[in-house]
Amino acid sequence: MNIHAAQKAWSRVPFEKKAEILNRFHRIIQEEREKFAKIISEETGKPLWESRGEVDGVSGKVAASISAYLERCPVRKKEVTMGLAETTHRPLGVVAVLGPYNFPAHLPNGQIVPALLAGNAVIFKPSEETPKTGQFLVDQFIKAGIPKELIQLVQGGPEAGEKLVKDPSIQGVFFTGSVNSGKKILKAAAETPEKVIALEMGGNNPLVISDVEDVERAVQIALVSSFITTGQRCSCARRLIVINNPLFIEKFLKAVPQLPIGRFDEKKEPFMGPFAKEHHRERVLKGYQELLRVGGKVLIEPQKKEGGFFLTPGVVDMTGTKGYDDEIFGPLVQLYRVANLEEAIALANNTQYGLTASLISDSKQEWDQFFNSIEAGIINWNTPTTGALAIQPFGGLKRSGNGRPGAYYMGDALSSPISSLISLYPRLPDGILDHLKE
Repeated sequence: MNIHAAQKAWSRVPFEKKAEILNRFHRIIQEEREKFAKIISEETGKPLWESRGEVDGVSGKVAASISAYLERCPVRKKEVTMGLAETTHRPLGVVAVLGPYNFPAHLPNGQIVPALLAGNAVIFKPSEETPKTGQFLVDQFIKAGIPKELIQLVQGGPEAGEKLVKDPSIQGVFFTGSVNSGKKILKAAAETPEKVIALEMGGNNPLVISDVEDVERAVQIALVSSFITTGQRCSCARRLIVINNPLFIEKFLKAVPQLPIGRFDEKKEPFMGPFAKEHHRERVLKGYQELLRVGGKVLIEPQKKEGGFFLTPGVVDMTGTKGYDDEIFGPLVQLYRVANLEEAIALANNTQYGLTASLISDSKQEWDQFFNSIEAGIINWNTPTTGALAIQPFGGLKRSGNGRPGAYYMGDALSSPISSLISLYPRLPDGILDHLKE
């Protein structure tokens, strides 16, 4: 049986049976938690505490996706004058999931599980930097009872991804990565406009710090927002915009060098690990040089650390410069000092991206102004920019996405709504042919 025949058969399996198999997948992932976490850490460099959290996200995605699909894509029926108006949903067919290296299990799994629930077949291409994670993930689906023809693994680099995007028999492409890669995907898919293309493409996210009584907690939020996952989350804060709060800046700059850095298997687990590959570290250092070139002033210099592809966190004061509007994917944050919230919002919105934004403030009035003015798909108050939940949609505005948010809305992107007008006998709207009467 080929993948297209397998998809047709799977689409006829009752939703309850699909959910049962995926709940079995959930249990298997929990049983394999430590093994899976170690594989992720070995390939990405993440501390084990973070890889365990990623594995928990993989297993937790099942219940969240079942609930979301039932809420977002139910069968709807309503009696109308012409009969019965019915709305149902069909799977797209065979879809390709192109996974990233920073969350090699959680992010693609967040597309694979809803795809299977909706009745699709999946071809999964993990990042070429995390092949073992991709293989292990697919193996667990098959172990749970997903037919091996229904979820297939393709290993390889950009060429393999481009081939999948161009394949006319694939009905959807789901990608997480950079803007430049997203552009290439759209270009490659230009000859198949009927294909669903869902892109999640990162951000240059602002964290605005205003007047706040708990400065220590504000500093902690800024540290997590900026440097968790070695700054390799698309939702990480890239720009700290500080409104007349020198105490925050003082405490933040004192705290940054104290962040523990080390290998995932060290006895005392670190907060930050190394990059997976040297070229990721070099890309961040190149971005650092760009910040200095446009007038940035070094507050904390990022430095290489021996024993792996380590980079200590860096902070550059960009106040008074034209800024730098690109995603520097690592532990490097820009600091801007502004006079008021209006200036902060204008600066925060001055970007081609629009993924996440957070405000740290004790003022409800400031929050209302921030929320109503900021241009982002995820807007948080007194929580990190990295705070996103599976029970909510995840996606950005501008070049952070193409209008197909994931997480809670994933089932929508993976299904085609079907509208039907049903009658037990032939009928037309009353009066529509009255002009033919003698």
